[in-house]
Amino acid sequence: MLTARRPEELHAWAAPYGERVLVLQLDVTDAEQIRSAVSTAQARFDAIDAARGGGAAGHQRDGRGAGSVPHPCLRRVR
Repeated sequence: MLTARRPEELHAWAAPYGERVLVLQLDVTDAEQIRSAVSTAQARFDAIDAARGGGAAGHQRDGRGAGSVPHPCLRRVR
């Protein structure tokens, strides 16, 4: 699963992998979008083995770090 606020930037990269890759729009500061992305990936792939967020290294314009949004739905996935 590849996610980005602007997923159109990922489609060309993901194309050679076909059905093995799922590209979704995701704003990591939006808890509902996180839940939706996890549910969609679980339905498509049956399980999520690992999750990594590259956005955690940055900060939002309002000064909040990406880590300020709790992601309990990701912690439950095993």
